[in-house]
Amino acid sequence: MNVLLLNDTSSYHSGCKKVIEYIKADIHNCGYKLIGSFGSNVKNIQEAHTFIDKADLVILNGEGSMHHNHRETPTKLLEVLGNAKGQGKKTALINTVWQEMKLDDRTIEVLKDSYVSCREIKSAQEFYKNKIDADIYLDLSYFCDVLPLEYDFSDIVVGRFFGTEYKREDAKVVDIFKDSWDVIVNKLRKANWFITGRHHEMYAACKAKCPFVVVSGNTWKNQALLETAKVSIPFAKRIDQIPTLLKECQQYESEYDYFFNWMDAQPRFTLKGKIK
Repeated sequence: MNVLLLNDTSSYHSGCKKVIEYIKADIHNCGYKLIGSFGSNVKNIQEAHTFIDKADLVILNGEGSMHHNHRETPTKLLEVLGNAKGQGKKTALINTVWQEMKLDDRTIEVLKDSYVSCREIKSAQEFYKNKIDADIYLDLSYFCDVLPLEYDFSDIVVGRFFGTEYKREDAKVVDIFKDSWDVIVNKLRKANWFITGRHHEMYAACKAKCPFVVVSGNTWKNQALLETAKVSIPFAKRIDQIPTLLKECQQYESEYDYFFNWMDAQPRFTLKGKIK
C-alpha cells in the first residue's frame, strides 16, 4: 500500500521529530510504502494534492494543528483529506487534538469514512458530537525509545511556554526547540520538578517520570491529558500562578505515581488492522 503523509512536523521541534519518526517506522512495519511526506505550509499542502493519485492511503498527522478552523492550516489539510476521499483513497487522521472545529457536512462524512485517533478525551468527545468514531492513544512521542545519557541532579527545571516565557534563577532550563528528545528526557530523569507550558515537554516529563507543573497553552491538550487519565493534578492557566501551584502540586505525589503508571500501561499505537 502506497502512503502519503500530511503534516510532517519533524522540523518544528524535537517532540514533533519523534512523532514523525514513529509514524514512518509504523508505516514500514505495517508493510506499507511511504511515497511522500509533506509539511503544513501552503506550498507543501499544494504539492501534496499532486501526490494523491499515486497513493492508496493518505494519513493526516493532526498533532497540535487541528484546532480553531478559522485558521488556514487545519482547513487546508482537511481539504487534502477530502480530495483523497473523493478519489476513492483510504484516509486516516491520527495523533490529533480536535478543538473548536466547525465542519461542513462533506468533511464530517469524510471523517466518518476515515480512521480517526486523537490523544485525549476532550478531543474524542468533540468527534463524538458529530458521530465520528475516534480512538484515543497517547501522543506518539511517548512510545519512542530514549538513549540513556548522564546528567547532574537538578531540583527544578523550566521549559518553554506558548506565547510567553517564565524564568527562575534557581532553575536549569530545557528547550524542546533546541534540545533533542533524549537530552530533555534524561535531564528530567534527574530533576525533582519540571515547569512547562509545552505539550511535548509535558510528555517528556511523563516519559522521565518527573513531577511537573503545566500551564495551559493554545488548546486544551495539556489539561485534557490529565482528564483522560482521571487524575486530579492541578494545572495553571497563567504563568503567574506557577509559584503557588508548584507548592500545591507537591501534595499530589500519589497522583503523579498513578499518572505515570497509567501512561506506561497505555497500548502502543499502530496502523496495523485499522485501515479497512
